[in-house]
Amino acid sequence: MIANGYSLELHFIGTHVQKPSAKPDGKGSLIFPVDFEGDALPTYRCRLIGSDTLACLVSVYEQGAEFKKKSICQDEIYSPPNSTHR
Repeated sequence: MIANGYSLELHFIGTHVQKPSAKPDGKGSLIFPVDFEGDALPTYRCRLIGSDTLACLVSVYEQGAEFKKKSICQDEIYSPPNSTHR
């Protein structure tokens, strides 16, 4: 997951690069859909915990995920062949 300001870019293994629109849920979290190209379309409900961790609850699968903040260089970002990554 690449976050740049309010923009998200998802690079999950086994699916295409996605740029979902995150929306506030009115309760302090942001929600956004993720298409894993299966039968379900899970929604991630996320909020910051601390200054460098994004904690998410994932609908449908009844599980959670944590993403740690890390600065990376452009050449460290995987792009599938024939991708037009910026």
